[in-house]
Amino acid sequence: MTTTRHMCISVSGVLKLSQHEFAERFRDGVCTNSDTGKAMTVSEVRAYFMQAHFLGRKVVPMGQCDNFDYEHGCKGHEVSEA
Repeated sequence: MTTTRHMCISVSGVLKLSQHEFAERFRDGVCTNSDTGKAMTVSEVRAYFMQAHFLGRKVVPMGQCDNFDYEHGCKGHEVSEA
């Protein structure tokens, strides 16, 4: 058995970016709302990270993960070796 882990991103790290750096990295359409599938604007992405910070989350997933801890990230997924 091996363990697969999903990537995550630091909320405080993203919020420390300058406005210019943030806009460069998260320009319109780079991120997608996982609930709606709709591309997000820079303002929507910033609001998402601000909300995550308000909720006390240290990291957020970079995709779908059903075993995620907002303090430490993906807890891992056992994968059988075939």
